[in-house]
Amino acid sequence: MKNILNKCDYELNVSKIDGFLAVFMIGYVFFSTAIGRYIVFDLALWDKFASYFNNRLFARFLFHIPLSLFQIFPIFIILKYRKQSLKSIGFNKVQILKQISIGIILYIPLYLLSLILNWVPGINFNLDSMSIWSFLYMLIEIALVEEIIFRGFLQQRLKGLIKNKYVNLLIVAFIFGSIHIPFILAQSNLTFVQVFISIIPKMIMHIYFVGIYKAGNNSVLSATIAHGVNNFIATL
Repeated sequence: MKNILNKCDYELNVSKIDGFLAVFMIGYVFFSTAIGRYIVFDLALWDKFASYFNNRLFARFLFHIPLSLFQIFPIFIILKYRKQSLKSIGFNKVQILKQISIGIILYIPLYLLSLILNWVPGINFNLDSMSIWSFLYMLIEIALVEEIIFRGFLQQRLKGLIKNKYVNLLIVAFIFGSIHIPFILAQSNLTFVQVFISIIPKMIMHIYFVGIYKAGNNSVLSATIAHGVNNFIATL
């Protein structure tokens, strides 16, 4: 864990103000997630919207554009208010090919682990899910949004209040896991204990994605590629 948290060439100097803004963003993320769940599942607006399209994967991509922007737009307001650059949330123009390569290479252990955990004789892929729109949905509207929020913003700025980097890492990991609970509950009937256990793999994934973020020299691109490809392959 020590290597995961080592400083890179660029490290944001944070203050208590940044820490409090991170706390605000945590609350906002839970709020926006609840709104998204309500729109998709309770109001069933997604099914109504998709009924107008022949390609449901394309419809899903379009439907989630405003929801994705709704989740991250406060971050860009905060950056402007704090006079912080996009680099402070992991957008780095230097050595882009290296950032992409790191994301691809560090995805491989995730793929090998998934093969081990889900091994069955033969490998079957769901060809219906092999769509460019499904890939873009996982890459941009899931992975990129989560990487901006959790690895690019919260993980860096919560240090303004929580100085211990290990405690900081575990707290953000727990928040990352917890944010998935509304969707887990919407799609399955689990007990409280089962729900709690289900967020542990998400916490581990957060720690791993922080490692990728750091390996790419604080690169949201590296983490997004590994995260997006992992999610896409998991749907096949």
